[in-house]
Amino acid sequence: MNNTEKNIVTEKSKTYLYLVCLVAALGGFLFGFDTAVISGTISLVKGDFGLDAVSEGWFVSCALLGCIIGVSVSGKLSDRYGRKIVMILSAFLFLISALGCMYSGSFSALIIFRLVGGIGIGVASMVSPLYISEFAPSRLRGTMVSLYQLALTIGIVAAYFSNAYLANHAADHYAGSQSMRIFSSEVWRAMLGLGGVPALIFLIALFLVPESPRWLLARGKNDLAKNILTKIDGEAAAEKEVDAFLSQNENEADGSLKTLFKPVYRKALWIGLLLPFLSQVCGINAVIYYGPRI
Repeated sequence: MNNTEKNIVTEKSKTYLYLVCLVAALGGFLFGFDTAVISGTISLVKGDFGLDAVSEGWFVSCALLGCIIGVSVSGKLSDRYGRKIVMILSAFLFLISALGCMYSGSFSALIIFRLVGGIGIGVASMVSPLYISEFAPSRLRGTMVSLYQLALTIGIVAAYFSNAYLANHAADHYAGSQSMRIFSSEVWRAMLGLGGVPALIFLIALFLVPESPRWLLARGKNDLAKNILTKIDGEAAAEKEVDAFLSQNENEADGSLKTLFKPVYRKALWIGLLLPFLSQVCGINAVIYYGPRI
């Protein structure tokens, strides 16, 4: 193989890597969109359903309860059934939540579908970056995982802009039409339902991406994992990755919770705990949820 052919193969592998990681990063986009889209609907939902302060707060925060559930179950599910199938589950939950919120006939139904969306957020926030980190070569892992965080931020911005556009272009003269009330007198339905578009794209695209090669290796499917790794980074790098994984498994100590508290992991553990804690303490969620009111 001459240099020109090698460059072509390298470019194809890089393109394939970026496309697959971008698909997984759509989970981050939906996370950001679903989190921020609620900000433009609060006053509208409050007026339509006559909510008091407690009900309003429950409407805003109920997705967080679903998020806790999603995070709690996604790890075991992804270990047992694979990263891909669990991301498909999260995409399905996002889609059901968006459509359910758009057509909900009562406040209770709206809460239920927001909880469903929250579970989708929890699952995506756990499995999407995990999939990317396992799929990307070690030298590009940081770059690829950052795509997830970038997509999350873009999702937040997209939610604000879509809310503003829908609010400013509500077709009031269609208020009497059952089919068009979503975009007029009850435009909050369109705001929440718009998330169904990226959710559907995410769901369809996930059927086109492979399973995580590291999960396949953990299940003893070495040949299939090697084929995927070869497509990503070439045959030599694939063999090296497989050998490194098998060698690591042979020498790996007990993977219990006690391992986290060993001195070698202590600094990383503190950083991992403090970063999300401090990001919440600074009040960013209040800004995201109540930005228009602020």
